[in-house]
Amino acid sequence: MRFALGIDSRARSRGAIEFASWLRQHTDDAEIVGVHVIDQRLRVSLRDDLADEVVARAQRDLDAALQDADARSVVVSAHVAFSDSPEEGLAASIGEQRIDALLLGRIAPAHAIALQRLGRVARRLVRTLPSAVVVVPPDLTREQIGAGPVLLATDGREPAVEAARFAARLAGSLGRPLLALQVTTPREYAPDFESPVQLARDPHPALDPTELKAWLTRVGCPQAQALVVEGDVVDTLFTVAARERAPVIVTGSRRLGVADRLFSSSVGTDLARLADRAVAIVPNLVPPGA
Repeated sequence: MRFALGIDSRARSRGAIEFASWLRQHTDDAEIVGVHVIDQRLRVSLRDDLADEVVARAQRDLDAALQDADARSVVVSAHVAFSDSPEEGLAASIGEQRIDALLLGRIAPAHAIALQRLGRVARRLVRTLPSAVVVVPPDLTREQIGAGPVLLATDGREPAVEAARFAARLAGSLGRPLLALQVTTPREYAPDFESPVQLARDPHPALDPTELKAWLTRVGCPQAQALVVEGDVVDTLFTVAARERAPVIVTGSRRLGVADRLFSSSVGTDLARLADRAVAIVPNLVPPGA
């Protein structure tokens, strides 16, 4: 699998670098490319010699960030790119290099109290990038990453197909089991956990483990273990992830529009904001019925 590692000069990248190092240590096929994006306006406004110095300084900072984390040998290359915005630059690099997932640091440490936990760049990439985005707490270390199964958070429906396949590939690459978990909200308590808009649009019945297992087999993940649990979705996922020592939680993306985000949040975004471990958010690009 090929990963792009988004690096900036601030501490928020450290956890993503640690996770990249862990991936490299625990897989035979992980290929990691480091990317740092500079604002395009600097190149336009500066003389050529000054622009060259900005690039050289950024390259030194990028190399230093990797060196500080003892991860310089982890990446096959580390380069600086100009773009109008960090998200556009990262998206362009991913498109050019056929990347499976982008590794990105989060603003807030795992257990910190903060109003803003997920940065603007991460939020936009989660909503728009056509590949997986793996959001990592800035204070995560290699030693904290669990030795258990890859945890797939799913509802067993079509928008979750690509997330299931990504989780299966990652589990296979790591040599780990795959645990698929569907969390269901008891209908009598649903208004306490879900917005009226979400309840009206999403009245799907919960699957039982046998049905979830059949769905997993149908989408190409027959090796996955299926588990169905009642409770609050995010809290239950965190509880199971901690109990099973999952190194990463994988979930699909509903790609909510602006109006939808006013009334309900994305489970993937909530997981990425709050988790004490890496969370992979995978868009579903499979045509209906595929």
